[in-house]
Amino acid sequence: MKWRFTEEKYNILPAHHLEQIQPLDKPASRLISDVTDKMFSLRYQLNSDYFKYSEGYHVSETMEGEQLVKKWLYQRGLPFDHEVYVSWDSNTAAITTWKMIVKYWTDFDYGDDLVVVDKSLNWILVFFHYDYIQFGTNKERKEQICENEPVGTGSI
Repeated sequence: MKWRFTEEKYNILPAHHLEQIQPLDKPASRLISDVTDKMFSLRYQLNSDYFKYSEGYHVSETMEGEQLVKKWLYQRGLPFDHEVYVSWDSNTAAITTWKMIVKYWTDFDYGDDLVVVDKSLNWILVFFHYDYIQFGTNKERKEQICENEPVGTGSI
């Protein structure tokens, strides 16, 4: 996983941001994968048994498109300091903050399926390998996703 953030042919993250991405061991990675795999189907749709509301976004592969995705992720209303789990597959996962996902989403998503959740499992963000992102939740958009936490502010 480290290559995504430290090799020159990719984007090298600043050390203070790299410290905010903590790899998980294989058993923890497998647990996250086992839990989240049930939340969407093999046809790349969120499972309606888990989420009442979903929103999707088609990714444009331009610089403007990257900025629009950042804006769309920011608009999900999660606090920047909110801890999230990132899963690439059953052997590879990490813990980071929502801010790192928003700021470096292109470095987390290399065209493979990528899943982001928090410990509540009240929402899910899935980057599907065909340039489509889907966000599912049980709360309407006007409601705060993470109760009792202020929505993150600041520059991305």
